[in-house]
Amino acid sequence: MKLLIFCLTTAVLFFLIGCTRYNHDIPDTEANRKVFKLITGIAPDSKVKKIYAYADELGIDPLYCAAFTATPQAVKQIIQKLNMKKQISSADGADLGPDSISWWSIEERKKSQLYKAENEKQRTIHYLWYAPETGQCQLLKWCH
Repeated sequence: MKLLIFCLTTAVLFFLIGCTRYNHDIPDTEANRKVFKLITGIAPDSKVKKIYAYADELGIDPLYCAAFTATPQAVKQIIQKLNMKKQISSADGADLGPDSISWWSIEERKKSQLYKAENEKQRTIHYLWYAPETGQCQLLKWCH
């Protein structure tokens, strides 16, 4: 009986810890702006708008996704801050992230320029897909 109670308590705690605090349906909420900062290390300013965010924090390999519109200057700042490198193909990592959220579009990512950064010490990979003609960005941070 004690084992059952322990298992149920542990399962509930993992569920509560893993639940997202970010509203993936409404842009520019305070929580969505926080996930942008969590992913980039940069507080979003007026150059970054319409921030949508998603987080899967359950388990040992959290995944954070954001979609937003940004000026070229803001995109350059993100690329520099994360030490990202331009990639030849936009397909790398394109299949990562949530499947059922409208703003997380694999078709848009395939048409965008991909920038990527891997940090072995922190065990993270960042992907940024950027469409310069529209300013649309999709950003993913995967902790492994």
